[in-house]
Amino acid sequence: MLPILSPRPSLLVMIGLVPFTFLSNAVLGATESISASGSLVTMVYFPREVLTAAALCTRIVDLIAGLIILIGALALSGTAIGWASIWVLPTMFSLLLLVMGLAFPLAVLNLYFHDVRFLVGVALNLWFFLTPIMYPVTAIPEEYRWVYDLNPMSRIITALRYAIFDDVAPPLESLVVATGVSLVAIVIGFFFFKQMEPVFADNV
Repeated sequence: MLPILSPRPSLLVMIGLVPFTFLSNAVLGATESISASGSLVTMVYFPREVLTAAALCTRIVDLIAGLIILIGALALSGTAIGWASIWVLPTMFSLLLLVMGLAFPLAVLNLYFHDVRFLVGVALNLWFFLTPIMYPVTAIPEEYRWVYDLNPMSRIITALRYAIFDDVAPPLESLVVATGVSLVAIVIGFFFFKQMEPVFADNV
């Protein structure tokens, strides 16, 4: 079963925009978290991942605000919020893992190659159009949907639409795959971050 095209397309789009806007802003902020804190990195020793984590935490407030606005829009449109919305919690957890997995290696790369932040912005814009945000995944021809299945954000946003809009549990397999990809990203990203941490001060 796939989410049907909503008669209220603005809400369909909003459900996709809220998580992707968080991902975009959090990744961009975290990318510059180390290079923008040169004085702290060179003067005081502390776990450098705190800087990247702090950049992410500030964006979580924006995510919560976006979800509150989304709930208000759903209420105003007369869309009932059912028990299936509890699936938003594990889906958001998967999203946070994905963002953290991207944030740590990008923060390191931007420290060594200062143009990385611009490339990240371009990549995020491309990612936006390759994710079913402005359109439902059902608009994609069946033979090309496997490409979207490779995109963890596509799975996350589709899961949110199932839970919030259609009031049904998202396919567990899809959510497990998205979470698995996110876990792999954070393990590899954090390992890379810690491996490079001893020489941060020499490259700020």
